[in-house]
Amino acid sequence: ISETQNALDIQLLSNPVKNSLEIRSEKTIRDAGLKIFNAEGKLMSLQHSNLNAGSNSIDVNALSAGIYFLKITSGKKSSTLRFVKF
Repeated sequence: ISETQNALDIQLLSNPVKNSLEIRSEKTIRDAGLKIFNAEGKLMSLQHSNLNAGSNSIDVNALSAGIYFLKITSGKKSSTLRFVKF
């Protein structure tokens, strides 16, 4: 999994995280696919949600401590961001 793509212009506001991953979107993203992968590439979480312009929160409380990747997809665009859960 690569952290190089950010076509949706998403930013992490908190990293590392404990219970909640805070992200910022420059614009509203309707029916975004949110996937969280562990460092080995295993899918840990899948959900669909609307992301509002500004700050959004994703619950990561159920994840164990480690390195993860959040992939957000909307249409043909996607953003992949690395975060650390402690």
